[in-house]
This record gives sequence, C-alpha cells and structure tokens, in this order.
Amino acid sequence: MSRQSSAQTAHGQGDEAALDEELTKRAVGADAEYRDRVADELVVMAGDQREPLDRVRAGFQRRLMSRSDDYEATAGLREVEHALARTSYRDGPWLSQQREASRARGRSR
Repeated sequence: MSRQSSAQTAHGQGDEAALDEELTKRAVGADAEYRDRVADELVVMAGDQREPLDRVRAGFQRRLMSRSDDYEATAGLREVEHALARTSYRDGPWLSQQREASRARGRSR
C-alpha cells in the first residue's frame, strides 16, 4: 500500500492519531537535500489539507516548549512549516488571516 493510500485510509477512518504519527515520522526523517520533495510528500499524505499539518505542527511546538534542545522536533517543525507553505487555505488566505487576527485581538483583551 502506498504512503498516500495508507494515510488516506487512516484519515478516512477518522484515525487522526495514525495520520499525525505518519506525518511526524516523515517530517523528522527529512534530509535537507530533499526538503522540497519531503514537503510535497507531507502535503500529499495530509490530503492537501492544512488541519493534519497544523496538528503535527502543534505537537512539535509542544515538544519544543518542554525541551528546547529537541533537535528532532526542530527539524520536523521546519519540514511541516515548509509543507504548510505549500497548502491552500480552505476559505482563502485572507479570510483565514482575518480570523486569526480577530482571535489574537480577543485573547489580548
């Protein structure tokens, strides 16, 4: 079974944890020389959706908050961020940015 189909099967069954695990492993195993290819693979594995990549990014951020010298998490976060830059926003980038700005304003009050 290909990586794409196994990721889609896991996602189709609602098993977000399995998809997150696959994305995390692929992001951490990335070689700098192959960064663009890895980013493309992560996007395909995530089904060209931002949500799975956002969850994996949050996991790497949690790891780094508890241990700042976690170089594996740093490398994985870099790859996921690279992949996120290649994905599209569901509602377009402007609407999503407006939502984020309004959330930030709400938190600062």
